[in-house]
Amino acid sequence: MKTQSLFRHRSGGQALAELAILLPLLIIIVLGAADYGRVYYHFVTIESAAAAGAQYGCVSTTKAADANGIRLAAMRQLQDITNANPVVTSSVNNSVLTVKVTATFSTVLHWPGMPNGAVITRGTQMRILK
Repeated sequence: MKTQSLFRHRSGGQALAELAILLPLLIIIVLGAADYGRVYYHFVTIESAAAAGAQYGCVSTTKAADANGIRLAAMRQLQDITNANPVVTSSVNNSVLTVKVTATFSTVLHWPGMPNGAVITRGTQMRILK
């Protein structure tokens, strides 16, 4: 009986040692998941910005030629992204409007063996209505 009670009291340090070993790994996993979520959010936001610019321009030929209006419509969608330096380009070819949005993504932490950031480019094509 005394042997069992001694082992029970000693097992508290084992849990602390296991936590000390696993805690850095758990923190790395959480930070990696946060960076992955940020990349996905940037990707979706840039894609919706390209669609917003194309929707503005596809209404008529005069709006399709308004590159500044297309850029402003796309930039309204990109308000939540900071430090991305977005570039919006548009072109018209055979009554089809093409809008491309390019922005840079930077990770929060520098991951060994991985790049610090990436350039995300998304584009949309829409037919001009009038």
